[in-house]
Amino acid sequence: DEAGCGYFFEHTESDHTLVICGANADYPLVPGDPQVVRNDADMIGALSAWQPANALRPGKNVTEDYDGLKPSTLKKANSSTILGTPNASKFEMYRWPGGQAVRPEGDLSKLGMEGYEAQADLVSANGNHPSVFAGGRLKVVPGLDNPSPVTWLVTSVSHEAFDDTHLSGGGSAGYSNALMLMPADRPWRPASPRPRPSMAGLHSAIVTGPSGEEIHCDEYGRVKVHFLWDRAGKTDDTSSCWVRVAQTHAGKWGGSWNLPRVGDEVLVGFVDSDPDRPVIIGSLYNAEQKPIYTLPANKTQSGFKTKSSKAGAADNFNELRFEDKKGSEEINIQAEKDMTLLIKNNLTETVKKDRTELVEGKHTETIKLDRTQTITQGNETLTVKTGKMTTLVETGSQTTTVKTGSITHEASLGNISIKAGAGKIALEALQSITLTCGTSKIELTPTGVTITGLDISVKATMNITTEGSLMATHKGGAMLTIKGGIVMIN
Repeated sequence: DEAGCGYFFEHTESDHTLVICGANADYPLVPGDPQVVRNDADMIGALSAWQPANALRPGKNVTEDYDGLKPSTLKKANSSTILGTPNASKFEMYRWPGGQAVRPEGDLSKLGMEGYEAQADLVSANGNHPSVFAGGRLKVVPGLDNPSPVTWLVTSVSHEAFDDTHLSGGGSAGYSNALMLMPADRPWRPASPRPRPSMAGLHSAIVTGPSGEEIHCDEYGRVKVHFLWDRAGKTDDTSSCWVRVAQTHAGKWGGSWNLPRVGDEVLVGFVDSDPDRPVIIGSLYNAEQKPIYTLPANKTQSGFKTKSSKAGAADNFNELRFEDKKGSEEINIQAEKDMTLLIKNNLTETVKKDRTELVEGKHTETIKLDRTQTITQGNETLTVKTGKMTTLVETGSQTTTVKTGSITHEASLGNISIKAGAGKIALEALQSITLTCGTSKIELTPTGVTITGLDISVKATMNITTEGSLMATHKGGAMLTIKGGIVMIN
């Protein structure tokens, strides 16, 4: 029917044969002489009760369909009638879905129009020629005054035979038929294609793929399935056509994406109940593929969990899990390998209690502008257990300020070095500066400098000048030695 073909049966003593014809010329001629239109039921070969019937048919047939591989443009076709009906274009028939998306062969709009035209001019008649059969072309003489035969196509025939000769009172025997005819020069098409099998409701299926594959799809994200009621199909990549997978959101702007994997149980619906338009609308857990969280113990948990492929172990997965149990609320994220986070503007992070971060490898942080870190109340401890700590300011300065409190630098088992490679070192204190090594000490106060030690040596490669603006005292408790090539006093 969908291809516009007609069919009839040939009956013999040994076989019944189905004959399919795509054009009127394929239908065989009814054997015998042409039959004559004449109201004489007893005349052999006469067609009585000749009754033409004319029906108003559409002047235009429009079909439209949607193809997911070419979604921007609907598949549209239209055909106009050849009957010459006045104002025919005003009488339009529209069919959706037209069928072109899943059955692209042939012009379905034209076939539909020819189906309407085939029913426009019909003739019913009664005959008595037993050789007439549905699907045959019958030559008919319109009348004794018009002997030129016209060919008609027999679209249906009802046969009636009776034999009353066996009755005790005697009787007669006879045969008659009732015919429905259409002009043979007009293509016969089904008045309306036979309804396709309706795939109502939802159907369970298992996602399939080639042996060894865990995920199998095409470039459009379609998968293949094996329906549980399919007793003949295989459970591999030949089990079905490609089946589209519905998503929570989908569009040019973005959307969500989740692909069922081989072995998953899915629910399949059919767009417009058409068996050629399957679509997966969701997945189901079952006794072998249980929910990702143990139930009912973890009934307050929800989330997303995807296992690594191929051959991922039970603990190889990415996960986003929500725990909604009162008092134990939690969001848990696991990246099986890497995690990338991109924020194109600002990130504001608030932790109202504690934060713990563990990096088992290297930690690299790059800040292209400023960094400000404030500890409102509490302490900051930075511990390098093994290794070294380096602070580098390539251009600029470094300032450490303690407004209230002290600064302590301590090397318990090592050295402390302070070096200004091309500048100065300035130490300044309001009360005092003290340098201590064992019992030796240098102390600077606002009023003086005191150097204390068991032995004090002051040595200059060239000159040493000591001067007191008011008074200078040089004293040795046991001995004072002043020595020089020339010693000048006053």
